[in-house]
Amino acid sequence: MNIGKVWTKEEDERLMDEIREKHDVQHIAREHGRTPKAIEMRVEGLIRRFHKDRRYPVSSLADLFHRSEQEIRQILEQSPQQQQRPVSLESIQRRLDDMEDLLRRINKKLSREKKAA
Repeated sequence: MNIGKVWTKEEDERLMDEIREKHDVQHIAREHGRTPKAIEMRVEGLIRRFHKDRRYPVSSLADLFHRSEQEIRQILEQSPQQQQRPVSLESIQRRLDDMEDLLRRINKKLSREKKAA
């Protein structure tokens, strides 16, 4: 499985070929060694990129990706950040505490070096 592996340009091109040939998500996932969810997320990312960078209209994206215009609009309206897990306040506090601790250690080291010089 290619779980967590970065998508290559070649893999994206192969994915687009498979979409053009109307292969189902299960087949594409097997071919790429990825999960069906990973394929769906990559396709949604490509839809957003084609719309933003290449300025493809919704109707063209619907034709290219074999989806309804309504599905394309929903994908475009949904921010990729909305798909990520929410970060808890506790985890943010832990990160801040870790950063504060690290800054204290750096400050101590700098103070010692300054005294030694």
